[in-house]
Amino acid sequence: MTAPVTALAPEVQLIERSLDALLAAATETRPPWPARDPGLRPIGAVLQEQLARTPAGNDAAELFDNPVGEMVRQGVTTLGRRLHEIGGTTLMQDVLYRVAGRGCSAAEMDRRIGIMDHRWSGIGQWMA
Repeated sequence: MTAPVTALAPEVQLIERSLDALLAAATETRPPWPARDPGLRPIGAVLQEQLARTPAGNDAAELFDNPVGEMVRQGVTTLGRRLHEIGGTTLMQDVLYRVAGRGCSAAEMDRRIGIMDHRWSGIGQWMA
């Protein structure tokens, strides 16, 4: 059983602030991150194959390519799970629209919705 929404208001506000910060970071121009050294391609390919054998290896491979972006995406997913835990998909949807529309253009709002929608797919009944 979930707590009444009014009892959850402080936590929901913290989640919304955190999502807003994460989405701002996610929608900024991606900082330059050096690509893997082409000279190491054969070794890199072997490493990729080894990493792809485990879930943690897949997660690590994503971090190698874009560490900041991947951590942002993981944060959005974690906060979506918490929202579902305390208020289900109804609370997730309410928060999505409140956070997506915070002081940004329509295009930016669509991008924020897209990120949350994609990262929350599979949480409870949420489907992207």
